[in-house]
Amino acid sequence: MASLVPWLKEALEQGQAAVAATAPAHIDLLRDGLGSDASKVAFIDQDEWYLRPAMTIAGWKEWLTKFAQRGFEYTRAIGEVKLRSDRSHTDELDQVRIEPQRCFPGCSTWIVCPYDMRSLPKFIIEEVWRTHPTVWNANRQASDRYVDPATLLTNIPEPMPAVVGDPFAELRIGTSPVEVRKRAREAGVAARLSTERIDDLLVALNEIVANSITHGRGPVGVRVWVMANGVVCEVTDHGGGVNDPLAGYLLPGTEMSGGGLWMARQLCDSIAFTNQGGASTVRFTIYASNR
Repeated sequence: MASLVPWLKEALEQGQAAVAATAPAHIDLLRDGLGSDASKVAFIDQDEWYLRPAMTIAGWKEWLTKFAQRGFEYTRAIGEVKLRSDRSHTDELDQVRIEPQRCFPGCSTWIVCPYDMRSLPKFIIEEVWRTHPTVWNANRQASDRYVDPATLLTNIPEPMPAVVGDPFAELRIGTSPVEVRKRAREAGVAARLSTERIDDLLVALNEIVANSITHGRGPVGVRVWVMANGVVCEVTDHGGGVNDPLAGYLLPGTEMSGGGLWMARQLCDSIAFTNQGGASTVRFTIYASNR
């Protein structure tokens, strides 16, 4: 509050746009601190904002575009990442690994990401020092531990989603694409996915399979597992795989961005890529709840 309220007031005094994505309790504190200026700041509930990194990136881009269309030349944003205690170590790290500047080229934006050092685990704080070029801890300073996000994601790749037991279904695309979709839908029903999440599963699977067919080499294999909390799918081909760690994070139409992978990242709760032994594998998870 001592740092961010004056920072937001300064933005308003300079005719800049201001937006804050944070916890509801923190929104109340910011509103109280800003007083009558609170109506000039856009507030976003972090519970709805930080579902998946790719969705968050797309959302920020939409807000920045909206402000630019309203005539604002500069935007200040607060982005307090929601870190869930029920998610794995690497799931939490995904939320802080992607540098906004790489995702919004050409946008005049200053984004501050607050982290509570009193309660967050040490590994999260260490990751913050590596994923943010500037750290504001009493005083703003350059982080001497900062690592370019592409390098960091290459050195610490996201692990493949875990599976247990035999696959619910195992097929090859060349035989019957219709059968693959049918079996994936059956897996969604068996996992008690909602109709919406089953649709997400089928769209994500279709995009990844299409990517394998277009850019990989056959045969393309698909395996599907029904898990306690959702469905895990795996698509394997014999092409070169995905070599860019930022693939699918950047919006379609920008450099290094692929529309199919971008769509998959919007829908999947976790997704990982491996290239081993001449085989390229993509494995992703769709949870029962769209969280």
